[in-house]
Amino acid sequence: MAEFVLFRCPVTGAQVRAGLPDRPFKHSGSTYEAFDCAGCGGVHLVNPASGKLLEDKA
Repeated sequence: MAEFVLFRCPVTGAQVRAGLPDRPFKHSGSTYEAFDCAGCGGVHLVNPASGKLLEDKA
């Protein structure tokens, strides 16, 4: 069963659902993964545990 992460695209403001990789995933709560964005076609760094973008940390 595929797992997904939800995040908000900072360019379009749309909610985006992206699939998590099939590889074993370990996260410490501060790990960010690159996800392709269906909203704008770009790539965003997202914390898979929280759905927060790296640029939201600032």
